[in-house]
Amino acid sequence: MASGVRQRLLGWGVAAAALTACSEATGPTLGPPPYLAVVATVVAPSGAAAGTRYTYHVRELSGTLGIDTTISVAPRDTMILSVPPASYEVDLGDVPAQCKSREGAQFVSIVEGTNTTLLRYFVLCQTQLTVSVLTDGANPGPYVYRLATADGRERLGLLDRDDTLALDGLPAGPTTVDVGAVPANCILTNNGGARQTVTLDSAGGAQLDFTIRCSDPAHRPQVLFARATYHDGVTGLVFRATDPDRDIDRYVWDLTDCHRNTLLPTGGGSTRGGLRGGRTANQDTITVLTTFEVPLLPSTGEDRCVALWVADSYGYASPVIETPLAPSRGGSPPVAVQFDAYFVGTEAVLMDLATFDADRDFVGAFVAAQLRDGSLVYANTAGYLGMAVPPVPLTTITYDKVHSIIVYLLDAQGNFTRLEDDNLFQ
Repeated sequence: MASGVRQRLLGWGVAAAALTACSEATGPTLGPPPYLAVVATVVAPSGAAAGTRYTYHVRELSGTLGIDTTISVAPRDTMILSVPPASYEVDLGDVPAQCKSREGAQFVSIVEGTNTTLLRYFVLCQTQLTVSVLTDGANPGPYVYRLATADGRERLGLLDRDDTLALDGLPAGPTTVDVGAVPANCILTNNGGARQTVTLDSAGGAQLDFTIRCSDPAHRPQVLFARATYHDGVTGLVFRATDPDRDIDRYVWDLTDCHRNTLLPTGGGSTRGGLRGGRTANQDTITVLTTFEVPLLPSTGEDRCVALWVADSYGYASPVIETPLAPSRGGSPPVAVQFDAYFVGTEAVLMDLATFDADRDFVGAFVAAQLRDGSLVYANTAGYLGMAVPPVPLTTITYDKVHSIIVYLLDAQGNFTRLEDDNLFQ
């Protein structure tokens, strides 16, 4: 046996007497073979997380020998028990809630003439809370974190640019972690932004991840303006953005509680790319109009916002903005005076579109094709300015898969009107 491993050496004759009274056996006497040895391999981020004492409940299955005892050892101790030949059940107990044993009760037969029979347990322990930070871009860190526990205690510390912090000994309940000292040229792209909250319980394993993206201020894009509305399961969004290098590539959006916490069941925002092509290519300032199909949200109650940021071809990201979301942003949405969508052979869809906007702030249209399987395919990710919607080519889908064409008319406040044509043959 390896040196440095403590052993509990119990003679079965001595142990049997103790078992009758169901007391803890602690004697050092080693009786004659055969022996039952039990050892736990404990994998834990810290000694404290593994607990201080485990118990092994050893019971002879026939009941004729009267061996039924519980033996207490340190987590990594090896227990050796002198027992008569028979069949036994061994249970591991008093393992902390943060630890899980891969094995349940184990059964073993001790055969006459053998010396030592070994049983192994594998115990995996989790840290109560793990906080990680991952930085993309040129920022050396460190950051400052503040942890607030359910009982009102606080803890402050430092996190490097790419760091993981393991925390134990925290009370159960809501626990909040804030990350500060983040430079102005960096944004937190994770759900919740600089503040995340998690509810801790005795099982452990909670994790909070902070993702930080840093940009060169001289080449960083900016969102200049954004307006959004929501009704009937759809969010309409209009925004303008600029970039000194004329290479805005994509935008990232989310529906939030106006504090960067997502309201979407997907757990976070979505990305739409393609802005380096079409009408938005090589422009220092772009206007994007778009819509998102989202789950139905209550019409009143909690605050709601669209969180938005854009990134260029180098990955440089704008600051994150949150614009309030409401059924309407005032004024009247644009309406259609004429709308007809129809196939041109099997190659494209054309649209005859004429609109009227009482507020004179009509921006354009966002176009989608609804397929017969219920999914949506967008004509592009930036929308079309004005009423002149060009032919929509049927390149990635065939005409026989298209059920209808949906057009959203949007104004400068994000107000929108939905149009649908499901008769595309005339």
